[in-house]
Amino acid sequence: MVSKQKAVMEQELLNDYRVGDFFIETPYRTILGKGVFMQVPSEEEHENQLVSLPKKVAYTLKKAKELGHPYPMVTGAVPFDSSKKACLHVPNSVHFAPSFQKEGRGQVSSAPVAVNELISVPSPEYYMKGVEQGIEKIRSGELDKIVISRSLELSLTESVDIPQLLHNLAYQNKQGYTFATDITFEEQRKTLIGASPELLVSRQGMNAIANPLA
Repeated sequence: MVSKQKAVMEQELLNDYRVGDFFIETPYRTILGKGVFMQVPSEEEHENQLVSLPKKVAYTLKKAKELGHPYPMVTGAVPFDSSKKACLHVPNSVHFAPSFQKEGRGQVSSAPVAVNELISVPSPEYYMKGVEQGIEKIRSGELDKIVISRSLELSLTESVDIPQLLHNLAYQNKQGYTFATDITFEEQRKTLIGASPELLVSRQGMNAIANPLA
């Protein structure tokens, strides 16, 4: 049975999400950050952003509290490429709700979107060649395991409804992590949005948990 109160609370956070907000749902809780109280500063492009990032986050949290934010927390995204800038900020307000992933889901709805162009990176032929090479290296004992991936670059005939896409991802992702965060740089608005079964690392107090599936 779905707990009506829990379902309503999370549904309200999903419905309150707007492009530019921070949203994440985990198997345990849902978090929605609204507005930007303060940005976490970053280094110049091409420098290792991770070296000074912890100090910059700590400084931003301290400064936000000094400026009157009652409960500052940092949200956003950190790229795997350490030379690229992280996009982190302290939201004006943060709202929490329990997750009801394990209790049930509703229906998703969306209108079909026409694809103008679809590009596979790498190409299917090159991708399959990489798979064959990986298998050979495993058979020869050179490698024990490989993780390969490919991406699809889509050009659409109309804009994507980001809130509706997030809604659908959250309702289809029954055991994992659904997220959306603003990664705007130099007034070029972009949204990082997705769903994953993987938790890279989580820390609560003195306990750190990692669940990297790859």
